[in-house]
Amino acid sequence: MAEELDQKQTIASLRHEIDYLLMKIHMSEATHKYAFEARKLKIWFLKQKFEEVDNTVKFYRGEIETLERENEDLKLKLNRMDIELLKKKNELVKIQIKELEAKVAELENKRKIQDNEISQSLTDENKYLFLALFVGNINGSLDDDISWKHSIAAMDRCSGAPFIIVAMISKWGSRTNLLKKVNMLETTHKVRSEEH
Repeated sequence: MAEELDQKQTIASLRHEIDYLLMKIHMSEATHKYAFEARKLKIWFLKQKFEEVDNTVKFYRGEIETLERENEDLKLKLNRMDIELLKKKNELVKIQIKELEAKVAELENKRKIQDNEISQSLTDENKYLFLALFVGNINGSLDDDISWKHSIAAMDRCSGAPFIIVAMISKWGSRTNLLKKVNMLETTHKVRSEEH
């Protein structure tokens, strides 16, 4: 009986130990299963994160490529705009040059007109102006042709007027004689001018 009781106790003890070991195995399996599921979940989460990062990287790469293309396009446009701007500036400079040339031509014409008006005024004034030449120490009379020729030539060079003006000679006679001589010289000069 004692042996039988010992066997039963041993069997019960073994069963209890087996149950305990089975429970430990089940707990270990459950723990490992939980850890495995947790690791699977973590791996899935990391994969999701990796895909997000990868998609973000791809997106930014695409953005960078787009921006680089836009940058190249902008460079080309800027080059074209620079060329167009230079062309427009060149055209503007040409227009300004033409305007300035026209202005200069206009001013030249005005200057010529004013010069002509001044010359005409001087010519008109010379018609009525008395140019006095003092010829000193001339030997001979007022009828001396050489003296008068020199005086006439000098007056023509100075005035350019169509009339012979008065020549004052030292030791001249009366005012009446002077006026007579002047009238005679004017008539002679007019006749000579008409002949030429």
